[in-house]
Amino acid sequence: MAQIHTNQTLSVNLPEVLVLGPPSIFRIYEKHLSQKFMLLKPWESPIPLEEFLSIHSQNTTAVLTSSAVAYLSSALRLLPSVRLVVTSSVGLDHIDLKECRRRGISVAYAPSVFSADVANLAVGLWVDVSRKISAAN
Repeated sequence: MAQIHTNQTLSVNLPEVLVLGPPSIFRIYEKHLSQKFMLLKPWESPIPLEEFLSIHSQNTTAVLTSSAVAYLSSALRLLPSVRLVVTSSVGLDHIDLKECRRRGISVAYAPSVFSADVANLAVGLWVDVSRKISAAN
């Protein structure tokens, strides 16, 4: 747990969450998440990623990431306290599920977050092609 000192010099213990990527949704929810978690943002640190991870290795309990992060498996090896990986992606190809299962790490993702949008686009494209809307333009 990290200690945060507010203006009133009160200490609050917040769970440490490593943010890798960061996912595109992070910009929207960062302020809200920072009220409940100590967000570790390695891209803001001048030190190399491995060193950053080793400094926070004992207290980091969760990782927030996206499918754009190819180095998640190597990062997890340096974080023995992680118990949760949350990805904003639909797929899980970038997460070593066997290793997570072996270590007791829970994995959360968004399996159907884009389903309605993809279906709407497919129908729209079908109408476009079948009625030759774009071709007639």
